[in-house]
Amino acid sequence: NEVPADHPGEGVAELGRGYPNLFANGMKDKARAAALSGDKMQAVAYARKALAQAPDDASRRNLEDLIGQWRTPAKP
Repeated sequence: NEVPADHPGEGVAELGRGYPNLFANGMKDKARAAALSGDKMQAVAYARKALAQAPDDASRRNLEDLIGQWRTPAKP
């Protein structure tokens, strides 16, 4: 079941449509990890990259909400 080296494969968008729960997990997971470690600016940067790969409106809205939370200063 090996894929030839010159096989074009599927792009991120095609994979995202087939597996919406797995889209951009790398960027989304990195964003969450950065936010948990306190690096909100890096979290926003990763989330914006994940946003560009989001397969549907619900995923985009979720990421937009997270970006909004991370950009808002914490209350003392």
